[in-house]
Amino acid sequence: MSTLCPNCQQPVPGDSNPCPHCEGEANFLADSDVSRDDPLDQVVLKTDLHIDEALRSVEEEDFQAALRSLNRAVLDAPEDRLAECYSLRGYVYLKLEDYQRAEADCNEAISRYWPEAQTYAWRAAAHGEQDNWPRAFDDLATACDMAGDKRDQYLQLMDAYIETASEYYRQQIVSGKESADLFFDRGWVYFRAGRKAKAERDFQHALSFQPEHPQASLGMAGLKLESGQAAEALRLIEVVIDRADEETLIDALVIRTRANQKLGNARQVTSDLNQLKVLAAADVHRLLEIGKLRLSLGENARTVSDMTALIKRAPEMREALLIRGEAYLAIQDFMLAINDYSKYLRYVPDSLAARLQRGEAYLKTNQLERAIADFDRSLEIEPVCGQAYLGRSQVFVAMNRLDEALTECQKASRLDNQQAEVFGTLAEIYYQLCDYSRAVEEFVRAERLSDTKSRKAHFSYRRGNAYYQLNQLENSLKYFRKASRLDPNHAGAWIWKAQVCAKLEKWSKAILSLEQAIRSRPVATDTYQELGKPVAEKAIRHYARMEQRGSESDELYRSRGLAHQFLGNHPQAFEDFSQSLELTEDPDVRLRRAQCSIEMENLDQGLADLKRVLETDADNPAARYWRAIAYSKSGDPDRAISDIIKGIKQQANDPRYFRLHAELVGSKQEWTKAIRSLEQAIRLDPLDPVLFQQRGLALLETGNYGRAVSDFTRSLELSPGQTELLVGRGRAYAAEQNFDLAMADFEAALGQNHHCLEAYGERGAALAANGKGELALIWLTKALHRFSEPRQLAYLLFQRGKVFYRMGRAARAINDYCQALDRARDDRSMVCDIRLARSAALAQEEKWDEAIGDLRRVLKRHPDHQDAQQAIEWISQSDKSGNRPPLLSLPGELIRPLRPPQARQPIEVSANPELDAAPPFDMWLVRAADRKEYGPASLETLSRWVSEGRLGVNSQVLRSDWNQWKRVEKLFPELATEDFVESFPEIQTQTADPSQDDAQADVADVADV
Repeated sequence: MSTLCPNCQQPVPGDSNPCPHCEGEANFLADSDVSRDDPLDQVVLKTDLHIDEALRSVEEEDFQAALRSLNRAVLDAPEDRLAECYSLRGYVYLKLEDYQRAEADCNEAISRYWPEAQTYAWRAAAHGEQDNWPRAFDDLATACDMAGDKRDQYLQLMDAYIETASEYYRQQIVSGKESADLFFDRGWVYFRAGRKAKAERDFQHALSFQPEHPQASLGMAGLKLESGQAAEALRLIEVVIDRADEETLIDALVIRTRANQKLGNARQVTSDLNQLKVLAAADVHRLLEIGKLRLSLGENARTVSDMTALIKRAPEMREALLIRGEAYLAIQDFMLAINDYSKYLRYVPDSLAARLQRGEAYLKTNQLERAIADFDRSLEIEPVCGQAYLGRSQVFVAMNRLDEALTECQKASRLDNQQAEVFGTLAEIYYQLCDYSRAVEEFVRAERLSDTKSRKAHFSYRRGNAYYQLNQLENSLKYFRKASRLDPNHAGAWIWKAQVCAKLEKWSKAILSLEQAIRSRPVATDTYQELGKPVAEKAIRHYARMEQRGSESDELYRSRGLAHQFLGNHPQAFEDFSQSLELTEDPDVRLRRAQCSIEMENLDQGLADLKRVLETDADNPAARYWRAIAYSKSGDPDRAISDIIKGIKQQANDPRYFRLHAELVGSKQEWTKAIRSLEQAIRLDPLDPVLFQQRGLALLETGNYGRAVSDFTRSLELSPGQTELLVGRGRAYAAEQNFDLAMADFEAALGQNHHCLEAYGERGAALAANGKGELALIWLTKALHRFSEPRQLAYLLFQRGKVFYRMGRAARAINDYCQALDRARDDRSMVCDIRLARSAALAQEEKWDEAIGDLRRVLKRHPDHQDAQQAIEWISQSDKSGNRPPLLSLPGELIRPLRPPQARQPIEVSANPELDAAPPFDMWLVRAADRKEYGPASLETLSRWVSEGRLGVNSQVLRSDWNQWKRVEKLFPELATEDFVESFPEIQTQTADPSQDDAQADVADVADV
């Protein structure tokens, strides 16, 4: 008899067992007479009673009694239990030999997303009993896929059914019922059963009866694809697509997608996947299959998007969680992957795949105890699971428990001796145990078993490390070279190659290797340059001595130019490359001279050299890359994008090209294209933190804040302590209204770097978004004294202006925007943003002509700016009662500025010209006796507060260009007189009461503060 877990409301067997769904404890009574007050609980309990009674009847083979119990269960069950009831009733009908009803009930259960493989097997039996063998074997194949490592029972069913199906078709042929359809059906059964030779024979028979038979052509195309003949499969499938009905068309498009993927036709793959999505719009099972297909093709971000939409449409489709979790794991969004796997395991606690993958995600996020728990549970589910032993070994390695790690990894290698990762882990353990010879042996096996170039490169690189430890430098250099050849983005291989070349005094090769390391990992440029500086300096001295001895050659100048270029001495490098070109024309040297010219902002010279290179070699991707950079610097993004696209076609394995494309399209606000390019770059180089940072920023622009948080977090894992990453993640948290986490990130950024400009600005914006506008103004005003560069001041004033506008104080916003414009003249992008913001504030003040002037200046730089165009059209209307365009949206409610409470009687104060400051520093903050802060206020307003008795001798003031507070009596001597202090002794100890504030604030205060 089953009871319900009080946590997840799923059935739990026994009286006090761990819940297999939520892993909680179901410590409550399970007797049928338990009192339940909730009507829903009573309904669920009745359903459980009926199901338990039916199961007992099934055990006793009293299927009529079981049917009666299940009929009552179907009537009483809540909606989320109906699928289970229909599935069991389908089995009972099968036993009662009512095959049509058995099929109907299994159909109903499956349509309600019942995730049990057994239901498909029962439906397969019902199909088989009705001689519908193709559908029977479709269902058995699906059951095998769903069962994973527990598929043996369904494979045995296939073996049993294949004999019956073969005999049925033989009798049909003997009786003279041969036809194309009959041969196709038998061929499909063989195809699903894995008997490919017989399947191909029958498909050929079908095509001989009816040339271009759609289903037979489809089957033949599938066989060709599985045998690696993608081009032949594509030819066959084109015939099918021209004649197919909708269902056959979907199957054909799936095969064409896989064939094009193998042939590298990426554009056609994307087109076919989009068409499949449209065709399957109403079929959630098809959408799930398309999600699996996208995942297998590496379209991980699209998979996430599609599965998210599917989960919203059909929450019961729990397998979508598993697919989305795997996609998150592939793009290294480990926390989101863990979340999906955990949800899935609540419903399917014995899913070996989910356990193993969640364990891997826990391992990647250093949650080692949780990882080991998942791997242990996997071994309970499947005691001979090699992947679980491997996971345990990797956890023990992370814990530095190497002996245990070695034992577990050896078990994994005995169970699966064809997995590269097993031997790679074994090699790492030997390496850490300083047994380098054994490590070399295992790295060799791991490399041989690897199926991708990047993995082969990694193991070759580690083999080079082991040889280096054995002091076999030539062998070491050989395998570092091999690693860098297999994976040009492997920074470690280039660095170690440079190290070995330096030891062998191969200076030019050492410099080239260091240069390539910088290209593959720009974030580590400073570190790599520091490592390579002694090598480059030695090389320069070496070539200088050779020149003094009268040795002049193009190779000498080229090599010395490389050393200068590495050190950033671009003028000297330019001279050396020029001398080399005078002796011998070399496109590579000319390309390097162009790079130096571009670095020195001599764009005309750089473009001229690149033109010469491309005239010689039109397919030179590096020339396209650098010309794109030159065009970008010269303000011609369209030509830059054209060049980098051509470069990508010629060099599709370099993440730098995709990163540059993302930057260029991002500058045009084409964020979706930028995200796609960054996804490709991350696929090529998943260890570059800059790529995750850039994708996080692009995701922020598209409103995908959850994924942006994940990307910034991943970037921080790869490059800890980067303040800009904390700021980016803080922005994403703030956009999600998660202000506590946002503030924590901004404060952490400022703790690392108190001159982080963006942290001040974004923290102020987050405070304003959280309804703390006055605090945001104070915060941004305090920040002004920390910065002196015009652009920095412009940024802070711009941010403060936006807060003023958000609070309905347009006049003060305009003042800050004007101050910001005066200081941001060299930053065209910021100038446009400020003019757009100022136009909204001017419109709020009904200064229409000035607002139009700002908008027209924006359009002069961005002619296609739709928001600006709409704003001008609206302002130009005589009747402005209609809806305002987005740019001119109304700010929040007018908020009366806070003033310090009255603390004493009014006094007369005299003007103090020494306190005057030039804008924007004529801004003051006040800290009253109650430690509350007020402002920002002008000197005129501050003086009025003093005269009104709002500041006592315990008050402090801060001007925005000061770095510390000052006592108010030092600035206003009237407060420091002995008579004044004796007349009002209570001000030394009283706590100011905000309720004493004068409710009748005059208009001047509202305007000035």
